[in-house]
Amino acid sequence: MAHIPSDEEILEKLAELRIGSPEIGINKAVTLIKEKNPDWGLSAKRLRNVSKQLDPPSSETPPGTHEPQGSQLSKPSHATKESPMSALMQVLNQFMAGGDRKAAKRAAQIDLSLKMAINDLKGVVNNPSAFTKMDFSSSGANYPLRSCKLAVTIVLQIVAQDKQLYDCIALNSRSLGGLPTVAQIRAQPSASLPIAFARAQEAALKHQKSTAVAVNLIDVEMTERGEGYSSGSLNHMSFSHAFVAFVGPEGMRVLQAWGEHGYSLAENVNSPASRLRDWSEAEAFVNEYDKLVHMGTAWKPETFEAYKQCFGVDIPKITGPRGPERKSVTPYFRPWTRIKEISDVKTSDIKRWIKVLDAVNKLVK
Repeated sequence: MAHIPSDEEILEKLAELRIGSPEIGINKAVTLIKEKNPDWGLSAKRLRNVSKQLDPPSSETPPGTHEPQGSQLSKPSHATKESPMSALMQVLNQFMAGGDRKAAKRAAQIDLSLKMAINDLKGVVNNPSAFTKMDFSSSGANYPLRSCKLAVTIVLQIVAQDKQLYDCIALNSRSLGGLPTVAQIRAQPSASLPIAFARAQEAALKHQKSTAVAVNLIDVEMTERGEGYSSGSLNHMSFSHAFVAFVGPEGMRVLQAWGEHGYSLAENVNSPASRLRDWSEAEAFVNEYDKLVHMGTAWKPETFEAYKQCFGVDIPKITGPRGPERKSVTPYFRPWTRIKEISDVKTSDIKRWIKVLDAVNKLVK
């Protein structure tokens, strides 16, 4: 009897195909999927309907404008205006200028100014002087630039449109209820980075649009222990992590920080780790992450190596006899992925932060 695949199963397979062949047709995709899954009952009509979930928002290209086709879009166009990708890196370089201490002060000043006006975020973000009404820069010590969650928050608030700003601020905030609970984790399947990447890649190639893909890699074991759902010591180093894959017509950048024994967002931005990756490199990263989260619950050399390839952190070295971390890593590798996509990122939304940072810098010593 034929297996009737779920929409999620179909999307997983289609996303894998589109990573290698963004322009693959429906009939060809059906053939390849059924070759790898001969027990599946899958028709072209079903695949076409399910594939609509991967379609990006309709293009805003003016009538009469001809869009380039295929791989030509992987090359940056020098005739167009400044892209969201280049604008983001310009703002991040300004944010991180002077090193971690000054960047932390800027983060504190911006975050606390926004939270003081949480009911009027639009009014604040479009009024640079609103970020200097009170001096919060001395709170910089509470904003460690090595925090992966802070790194994601900084990137997302820079790229967000007004209506998205609160969600981006709250996403990794425990006080604002943004971090997932055990109940939420158990109620939802782990998200797929290949599917999110395929959607962002298609938006970039077909519509010249940019997408911020924010990823939370959740340590389910430690989350359950922390909420009392399972017994066991909390005296372990969690492997939880968060990062942003920013995808545009130029390719992809991975923006992140990794804890006390890793690196800060400033160090990431100024290192090859945040380089612009072409589609081949981008796909390799996505595939490595997908391999990591499907490796099973037992820690193996392959698990540690995949983690290192994705995030640049050697867990056995950190937690070993001569390593700086006294705690051992979580005994079971039980990952769960949450993804938030900010689609159709606008250069204008990013560039307004230049004036905000100019204002904030008056308070940063």
